[in-house]
Amino acid sequence: MKKRNIYTLIILFVLFQNAYVYSDEFTLSAKFGPIKKLIYKFSYEMIIENNNYNLEFELSSQDNIIKFITDETSGKGFSKGEIHEKTFIPKNYQYIEKKENSLKKYLIDFNDPNNIKGMRIPSYDKSKLTHIDNKMLVDVLDPALIFYQLANFLDLKDCSRNFKIYDAKRRLDLLVTKISENQKGFKCLLTSKKIGGYKIKNKINPLEIPYEMIIQFKYIEEDIRMTSIEGKNSMLNIILERI
Repeated sequence: MKKRNIYTLIILFVLFQNAYVYSDEFTLSAKFGPIKKLIYKFSYEMIIENNNYNLEFELSSQDNIIKFITDETSGKGFSKGEIHEKTFIPKNYQYIEKKENSLKKYLIDFNDPNNIKGMRIPSYDKSKLTHIDNKMLVDVLDPALIFYQLANFLDLKDCSRNFKIYDAKRRLDLLVTKISENQKGFKCLLTSKKIGGYKIKNKINPLEIPYEMIIQFKYIEEDIRMTSIEGKNSMLNIILERI
């Protein structure tokens, strides 16, 4: 009986050592002058076990007063893959988004690095969007995995990194550069560049997410964590904050 208890403890110890679970929550707000309204709540749970990861996330509307920004929305998805020498390698991505009158699914198969396949259901008219080819999809990551890496300062190389993002429809680059630092933490600049999959427009949408945003990192319990991302354009101020 004693031997069985010892073996059970050993097995539990090994499983505990190989498993890692971490969850987090954020809010996304929009500010119009002095008025600040909560738009979305975003949460995720990261499970890492035996060099495999499963990142599950949820998105939900929190304020429908500002109807011209967003419809009532709920979203749920995952990013799954492997970890090789601390490098995250995605294998599959899925995001299902529900709005008042629509249901959309975004799926990405990363298993063949030379032929990454993205699909949105229902499909859309690609002729109305800027072009994406296979060369543009080399070394891309899904948006959920990139957000997790930003939020936890993983693989940012002292806040200097160029991420290639693909969400099964749009392709963009995200450049991270450090701009200031003090004893409590530091700030970095996030600059986004549209690569493909976007509507061809002649005018700038004043309600579009700013292409330059400031990301704040602070030292929390001896770790570096992202606490907020903020950006402005002519109409609004977008603020993402850790709860």
